Amino acid sequence: MPTVSRLRLALVRGFVVCASVSSSKSATARPMSARFDSHAKPVWTPERVEKLRELWQAGLSANQISDRIGGFSRNAVIGKLHRLGLARGDKPKPRLAVGGRKAARLYRKKGREMRAAKASAARRVSAPLPQADAYVPPIMSETAPPNATPLVDCRNDQCRWPYGDTDFVFCPETKLIGSSYCPGHHVRVYAGLPPQRRRH
Repeated sequence: MPTVSRLRLALVRGFVVCASVSSSKSATARPMSARFDSHAKPVWTPERVEKLRELWQAGLSANQISDRIGGFSRNAVIGKLHRLGLARGDKPKPRLAVGGRKAARLYRKKGREMRAAKASAARRVSAPLPQADAYVPPIMSETAPPNATPLVDCRNDQCRWPYGDTDFVFCPETKLIGSSYCPGHHVRVYAGLPPQRRRH
């Protein structure tokens, strides 16, 4: 275990080493103005702007232009091109080689075919659907039919429309999927079209 005196000595030595390193750095340090000059923002001089226009007209990308001019980032080049009004559409297109013309023609033809197919699909989708016949529910009487069944004898797919006041009997018709009632009673209970008839 180091003693307190050894720890103090190590602290003093460390301080002396740090102080000597900082003094040697200050002797070789550049003045403050020189340090900021190296990080100074580059300026678009008329010569650089002219060079930018030439390189852009030659078909170089913004990244290639920033490498050629130097001192400007790719985004700075894009921003200057935008401020000068040189948009992407103004960039001259390189001439196609003889084999490239055929490829370009095929590419344009394929594009026309795809646009025609999309338009045809849009016409098919937007065509009106045939109208379904309106649902006309059967006329239901208020009296129980002769084949009405009590609750204990009801089938699982049987309508649950009750008849009577004390001894209930239920409608013998087959109920709709998703409903407790047959089509006629479903319409009396709910507004709108009934769901599909249950298959058994």
